[in-house]
Amino acid sequence: MKKLISLFIVLALIMCSWAFASSLLKESDDYYYNDAANVLEYEAKAEIYFNNKNLENATGSQIVMATVRSIGSLTVEDYALKLFNSWGVGDKKKDNGFLLLMVIARNPDDGDYTIAQGSGTNAIADPGELGDYMEEYLEPDFAKGKYSDGARKIFRVLFEHVRDYYGLNLAYLNYDAIEKQGLLGGQDSGFTAQKTAKKEGGGINWFWIILIIVVIVIIVSSIRKKKRGTTVTPRVVTPVTPPVPPVPPVVVAPQLPRRPTTFRTGYYHTPNQSHGRTSSGAGVLGGFLNSLSRGMSSPSSSRSSSSRSYTPRPSSSSSSSSRSSSSRPSSFGGAKGGGGRSSGGGASRRK
Repeated sequence: MKKLISLFIVLALIMCSWAFASSLLKESDDYYYNDAANVLEYEAKAEIYFNNKNLENATGSQIVMATVRSIGSLTVEDYALKLFNSWGVGDKKKDNGFLLLMVIARNPDDGDYTIAQGSGTNAIADPGELGDYMEEYLEPDFAKGKYSDGARKIFRVLFEHVRDYYGLNLAYLNYDAIEKQGLLGGQDSGFTAQKTAKKEGGGINWFWIILIIVVIVIIVSSIRKKKRGTTVTPRVVTPVTPPVPPVPPVVVAPQLPRRPTTFRTGYYHTPNQSHGRTSSGAGVLGGFLNSLSRGMSSPSSSRSSSSRSYTPRPSSSSSSSSRSSSSRPSSFGGAKGGGGRSSGGGASRRK
C-alpha cells in the first residue's frame, strides 16, 4: 500500500506540472491580447490589435496584453516571464517585445501588474523607466478598477517609445480612427474580438482538478486499508447466574476451658504429713477395714473424735495394747486408708 501511495504521489507531481504547463494562459486568436479576466473593453482591444499590427510590420516589435484572475503560487513577475517565453513575444532575433500582465482580484488593492521585456528593449526603456510609466499611467485607473482605461494609456506610451526609437512615422490609431477607416468590418483585417469575446475566460484550471482527484484517491486508499485491518470482535454474552440463597452462618459453640487433671491423695490432707505412700491396693484395703471398724465403734466415741486430733504413730517397740487404746477416731483411719498410707487401718492388717 505504501508503494502504491508513493506511486500516486509521483504521478500527481508529474501530472500537476503538466497541468500547470497546460493551464498557463494561451495566446488568443488575435494574439496581441488575451483578456482571460474579461476586463478589457472592445475599443481597447481594437486599439491594441491594429496598432500592434502596424508596429510589428515596421519593426518586428510587439506590445502584448494579458489579463488573468489567478497565477497560482507564482509571483506576478515569474508568471509574466513564462507567458513571454511561451508566446514568443517580439522578433526572435531582435528580442524586442513587451508583455503587460494584469492580475485582477475581487478587490483592486489585492491585484497586481508587471511588464516583461526582451533583452533588445533595454535601449528603448529600461526596467526603471517602465516602473515609472506604470506608476503614472496605469496605477490610477487600476486602483479604481478601470482596467481597460489604464491598459489603453500604458499601451500608447509604450507604442510611442518603440516608434520613436526606430524613427518611424506611424500615427497612433485610436478607436474612432480605426472605425473611420472601416477596419473593424474588413474581412482581411483579421480582428476577431467580436467572435472571441464569448470564448475568453479563465478556462479550466486543471491543476486543482488533478490535485483534488489525487487527494480523493489517497483518502479512499487509506479507508480501505483501515477496513481490511479492522477485526470484528464477537459479542460476549455473559450467562445470567440465578441468585444463590444466603447461607446461614455456622454458630460455633464456645469451647469450655479444660479443667486440669488433679490427683488426690485423700479426702483429708494434712500438710505436715510427708510420709511415703503405699501401693494403691493396700490403701483401698486399709480404707475398707477402717470403715468396718468405724461401724463397730460406739456413737459416743465417734462424737468425741470430732476434734480431728492427730496422734503420732507409736514406734514398733510399743505393745499391741497401747495401739488398741489409741484415742484416734475411727473415721481418720478411713481417710488415711484411702490415701494409701501405712498408718491407720493398714497397721492392724499387718499383725
